[in-house]
Amino acid sequence: MVFPSSLTPSSDISTYAAVGVGGVLLGGLIAAAYTRCTPSNEARRDKVPSIPQLPTEDGRVWFSEVSDEMWPGQSMSLEISKVLYHKRSRFQDIMVFDSTKWGRVLCLDGVFQTTDKDEFCYQEAMAHTPAFLHPSPKKVLVIGGGDGGILRELAKHKSITELHICEIDGQVIEVSKRIHEAIIHLEDGAAFMKRHSNEFDIIVCDTSDPVGPAKTLFENDFYDAIYNALTPNGVAATQGECYHLSIPLIRRLVDHSRKHFADVRYADVRIPTYPCGQIGCLVLVKGKGVRADEPVRAVPKEMAGSLKYYSSKLHRTQFTLPARLALLRLVTVMRCLTMVAATIYLMVFVVQHTDAVFPPNASYCSKTAQVIGFEWALSFPRKPDFLKNTMSIHTLVNHTQVNAYGIPIAEFTFVGLTFIKVDVTSEHFHDIRQGPIFGC
Repeated sequence: MVFPSSLTPSSDISTYAAVGVGGVLLGGLIAAAYTRCTPSNEARRDKVPSIPQLPTEDGRVWFSEVSDEMWPGQSMSLEISKVLYHKRSRFQDIMVFDSTKWGRVLCLDGVFQTTDKDEFCYQEAMAHTPAFLHPSPKKVLVIGGGDGGILRELAKHKSITELHICEIDGQVIEVSKRIHEAIIHLEDGAAFMKRHSNEFDIIVCDTSDPVGPAKTLFENDFYDAIYNALTPNGVAATQGECYHLSIPLIRRLVDHSRKHFADVRYADVRIPTYPCGQIGCLVLVKGKGVRADEPVRAVPKEMAGSLKYYSSKLHRTQFTLPARLALLRLVTVMRCLTMVAATIYLMVFVVQHTDAVFPPNASYCSKTAQVIGFEWALSFPRKPDFLKNTMSIHTLVNHTQVNAYGIPIAEFTFVGLTFIKVDVTSEHFHDIRQGPIFGC
C-alpha cells in the first residue's frame, strides 16, 4: 500500500484509530442519552397522560371533552374532585375520576362514557329497547360496553340465560369492575361477529365514537355481520351518534341497514353529559311483523321499580323525531321512489318502442287497448279472458308461436326482463280486438 508523502503509515493509522474510538464513544453517549430521554412504548403507556382541561381558577381542575374531529368548536366540562385512575392501555387513554357534582366518571380517549348521575339514561334505552321487541330473548351479545352498564340492565330480563360481552380493551373491564356472570371475549368486535351466524336473540353495540378502535364498528360490513349473527326474530341496537353532529353517518347506516332488516328506526336518547345532550339508538329488527316503535312485551312489575328512564310509553315516544329529521326521512323515501319511477319509465320506454306487453299476463282492457290493441300496464282486476291466456303459447308446424287465440307472438328479453311481442297486424288479433270479448 502506498501512503501520501505527507504522512507516514504509523502516524496515519494512529490518527484514524483515535478518530474511530472517539466516534464510537461519542455515539454511545448520544444513544444512552436518547434512550434515557425517550421512553419505550411500555414506558409511554404507563406514564400518566395529561388531562384536557379549561384554565383553572383558585386551584379548581376541570376535565374538558374536546374533539376537533367529532364536535369542533364546543366542549363539555366537569370539575374534578379526585383522579382515581389515569393510564393508557394498548388501545386508548383510560381515565376515572370523582367529579364534584356528577359522581364517578369514566372517560376513554378524552371522551365521557359514563357518570353516576346520568348513565342510566343511555344504558336503559340501549338495553331495554331491543329486549322488549323480542318475545323471549335467551342468548344475548354486547359489543363494547366494558363499563358493564348494558349487561346490568339486560340481566333484569329473566328469560335471558346466556350473556356474552365482546370488548377489545380488557383494561376497561378491569377498571370498571362491574361485569358479573357474563362470558367475556377480549377481541375486536368486528372480527368476532364474522364468526357467528344465526346465534343471538339480542345484540347491543355499546361502542364509543367512530374514531380509534371503534371505527370499524360503524362500517357497512359490520352491520351486515349483525344481521347474519341474529336469529330470525332477533333485534339489535347500536350506538347511533348525535343527530346534531353526525347526520351523514346516520343516514348512511340507516339506508344500508334497510337493505336487510325488516324495520330500521332511530331512537332519540337524552343524556346531559353527552355532546349536545343527545345520542341515538339505531334499532334494527330482523323478523317481519315487528315494529321497532311498538314493544311486544310489557315491563314486569318487579322490573319497573328498578328503572329510572325506560318505560313502555317512552319506548314509543323516543322514535318521534324533530321535524328536521322527519324531512331527512322523507328525502330518503323520495330517493327510493325516484329509483322505482326510473325503472318503470325504462320499461315503458321499451314497450312503447317494441309494441310489447310486459309483464306477461298483466295487461288490462282499457279504451286505449280498444284502439291500439295490447297496452303495457300494471296488474288490474278486470282482465279480458283472452289477455289472461297470453302465456298459453303454442308452437305451430312452421315454428310460429301463437297464443290460445291464434295471435302470433314472440318472446324476447331485455335488461333481464321477459317481454311478449304481439303481432298487431294479424287478422286474428283484429278479429278478437273488435269482438265483444273486449268490452270491459
